Amino acid sequence: MKRAGNRSSGRSISVDYAAVEQWSRRRDEAGNLQCLPRRTRDLEQFAEMWDRNLRAQGFLEAFQRERRGQTELLENSGERS
Repeated sequence: MKRAGNRSSGRSISVDYAAVEQWSRRRDEAGNLQCLPRRTRDLEQFAEMWDRNLRAQGFLEAFQRERRGQTELLENSGERS
């Protein structure tokens, strides 16, 4: 799950406007994988809750309506040419 401004992948979260970033898995300069299992679970739970909340608030449907509208506009503009 990635979003502009605020991003969450289940492995890291970044809130750009607050200059906050947390990670649960990453590679260091030597290429070794560093993992924080508890934080991984916490971030995955947060991402799932965020997704549920966005769906419950109708963001998915609004996005789909907007996307359909843009597709229809493009198709209609092609018919007029």
